[in-house]
Amino acid sequence: MIMPTLRKPLTTRLHELAVRQDRWMLPLVAAFIICPLSAALVDPWLALFISKHQDAWPIRAAQWATDFGNAWRYLIGLAVLFAGSYLFKNASQFRYRCVYVFVTICASSIFTEVLAIIIGRSRPRLLLEQGIYQLSLLNGFKPYDSLPSSHAASVLAFVFGAALVFPDARKVLFTYGLLLAATRILINAHYFGDVVAAAAVSGATALFLVRYLPEPRKSLPGNVITMRKAR
Repeated sequence: MIMPTLRKPLTTRLHELAVRQDRWMLPLVAAFIICPLSAALVDPWLALFISKHQDAWPIRAAQWATDFGNAWRYLIGLAVLFAGSYLFKNASQFRYRCVYVFVTICASSIFTEVLAIIIGRSRPRLLLEQGIYQLSLLNGFKPYDSLPSSHAASVLAFVFGAALVFPDARKVLFTYGLLLAATRILINAHYFGDVVAAAAVSGATALFLVRYLPEPRKSLPGNVITMRKAR
């Protein structure tokens, strides 16, 4: 008698995906599930709630901090570090890491802008001012460029990239990235789902590109994802 094959649980399949060479797809799969749910159940109500609490100190702090998500700050800083590394001997690996994070930020920013144009999601201010909550496919120019968040993608690309090559600093980096990404939601520049999508694009880009570093990398927390030299 032939026994029927049992389907593996979803958590098992996700774990298997994470440890394979195509693990970079995992953030995209997660976003594909989370973003539609967020759009239906969270985003408009959260934006309306935040709009009623604009005088709260977290929102005022977010308005001040959110500009640190601009990509040019990180690109210039990485360029300076790259150039300065030539003052030191045996800094070739450090330069590789700087280039990797630099390229990760650039690639994530490009992918994010392209996706925003294709998806054409309206910004929260259109919901708050005109009651518009919709997609305008292939017309994603301001104010229909909400998803993914370009600011969040820039800072999270820096965070994910730097965390992969400087794992000892990952706790500080993840905290920094989480706080800055949250500012885009708190000032109603983007919906929660927009930031999730930005994290997915940045995370996928960082995981894909790290395979091309010329040396093995340490594992991420939990030893789920191991950096290996690309074959």
